Amino acid sequence: MFNRERIFSLGLFNKVTIENTKKDFRNILIIEVEESWYVFPLPFVEIKERDYKKLSYGVYLVYKNFRGRNETIFGTISFGYNPSFGITYINPNLSNEGDYFLRFSSSFSKNKNRSIKAESDYGSEFNYKQIFTSLLMGKRINPFNKLFLTFSFNYLELEKLVPNYTVGNEKIDRYPQLGIGYEFDDRDLLQFPREGEYFYLGSNFNGLGINSVNHQSMKIDFRHYSKLFNNLFIKFRTSSRFTFGDIVPQYDYSLIGTEEKIRGNFFKRIEDRNLAAISAELYYPLIKEMQLDLSFIPVIPKQLLSYRVALYLQTFADYGSVFRDFYKSTSSLSGFGIGISLLVLPYNVIRFELGFNEKSEKEFIIDLGVSF
Repeated sequence: MFNRERIFSLGLFNKVTIENTKKDFRNILIIEVEESWYVFPLPFVEIKERDYKKLSYGVYLVYKNFRGRNETIFGTISFGYNPSFGITYINPNLSNEGDYFLRFSSSFSKNKNRSIKAESDYGSEFNYKQIFTSLLMGKRINPFNKLFLTFSFNYLELEKLVPNYTVGNEKIDRYPQLGIGYEFDDRDLLQFPREGEYFYLGSNFNGLGINSVNHQSMKIDFRHYSKLFNNLFIKFRTSSRFTFGDIVPQYDYSLIGTEEKIRGNFFKRIEDRNLAAISAELYYPLIKEMQLDLSFIPVIPKQLLSYRVALYLQTFADYGSVFRDFYKSTSSLSGFGIGISLLVLPYNVIRFELGFNEKSEKEFIIDLGVSF
């Protein structure tokens, strides 16, 4: 079961079956897969920062497994909230020896400011342009452990001068970044884990003193997944982000309420130089796994009409805090609730959740992707 889920986690197949047989006193392992559609231009609508008021729409072109080595290249162009265009290339195995991997991406975007303090100081919303290029190179130590380095360049230009937003208190910040990281991952099904652990530790050195930019950030993320009994599963996550340096620009502050969300306070933001969050969830399959085949529909390629479907019931609790000093919280949010997750794999997970905040005020949440 574990090996089947790891194969499915590659995101290349709609269906994976593994069978052990014996023939002439030999053990034979038969693996059958049904390949998903590998090249397609698709229109999309994306909920930026997981906020329904921040819709982005556009087209992306994906070419998966284009040389038969699980390489992926894709380009995007988007409009609406934070319009952008970019290209990304991913190679999970540069050669048959050494287990080295690579990821390159470059993008241009016009973004709305996310900093609560900067918006308050300026007196209104404002935009900035950003060009970001990154090259990640890493080595797979074994199937579960990875080390990697990133080399990046960040160009940020304000439409109007915003006092204290940039390091040099000017309209433009431009600087290189050097990152280092470690990742451990032995989860079974990456799109919706049920057993295993995940750990990430990464640090970015921003600017390195070039153009007066010289600050650091560090992120820690730990997740655990296990079965309690029968088909009842539990998972929990702790995550932290820290910034260091005499001057940390406001656009690089730690935020809860964008990518890091507290359900029950899903649309509320809090901000400071550092953050810490913890989440726990119990989940139970109403439909553990079902293969849905719609290949009878004409015109559409059959690879786009086969899905692995499941339905899970979950209950959750989240807590997050931001702080300037390590021993004193500036602000915090918490929430709890119940929900249902619909898995349509290998494509996506849709969650419908009812959350409650500290005052037991309720909110209804529709979100894409696994919670963690």
